[in-house]
Order: sequence, then C-alpha cells, then structure tokens
Amino acid sequence: VDMLRGIVEDAAVGFAVLGTDLRYLYVNPHLARATGVPAAAYLGRTQREVLPHLKRPDQVLRDVIRDGRPREAVVTGRTWVDSPYQVREWRCVYHRLVDGTGRVVGVAAVGLEISEPQQYVYELERAHRRLALLDSAASRI
Repeated sequence: VDMLRGIVEDAAVGFAVLGTDLRYLYVNPHLARATGVPAAAYLGRTQREVLPHLKRPDQVLRDVIRDGRPREAVVTGRTWVDSPYQVREWRCVYHRLVDGTGRVVGVAAVGLEISEPQQYVYELERAHRRLALLDSAASRI
C-alpha cells in the first residue's frame, strides 16, 4: 500500500478518487499544483464547486460507477493557474472502485494534460482553413 501511495503521490499525472456522489475523497499533489487548488480544498466537494470553469463529463463518471466499464474522456476548461493556452485539455481515464466486499465505493480518475499538443492541432486546422479559403479565392480570380 505504501509503495502504491508513493507512486500516486509522485506521479506526473493528475489522480483523484471520487465517491459515488462524485465528491472528491483524494487528490494527488500533481493535480493540486496543475489546478492551483490545494488538495485539502477538494475534499468533500464536487468538481463544479472546486473548478467551476472545467467541463467534466459527470455522466461518464456515473456510467462507470453504474456498469464498471472504464471510460476515457477529454476534460476542457480553465483552472486557477495561469496558462499560455486559452483552454486547457486533459485526457482522462475513469475506473470504478469497489471495496473488499464488492460494494461500489466510487471512481478513480487519472488525467494527463494534452493542452500543448492539442494547440498544434488547432493551429494546423486554422492554417488548413486559411489555405482552403485562399485556394477558393485564387480559383475564382
């Protein structure tokens, strides 16, 4: 258990545990730093209460809790930390948590920020749209 705690505490990804009511039970230090919210401020609160400018897929979390199938989702929005990106993005994976008796106790969330690579995709899409517009204008001229 101590070894696993050390891995989660030192991980360079956000890790959280939420109860079946989607209230935070645990947040690792990386997630706290990435969002600008101390880990203790998460406990017992919902994502909307802690990070109101993030769009988290609550229905995905409910589905994971209901049927136990892990799911992925992209979470977007702004946090309390300054960022060079207008919108930050994380690729997240959610897993149902059960206790030793098989009772569902919540969901584990692991998130990796993908804002920087996604920014390149947006810039390429913008450039492609401009080239298409120029091509269309050139063919009319």
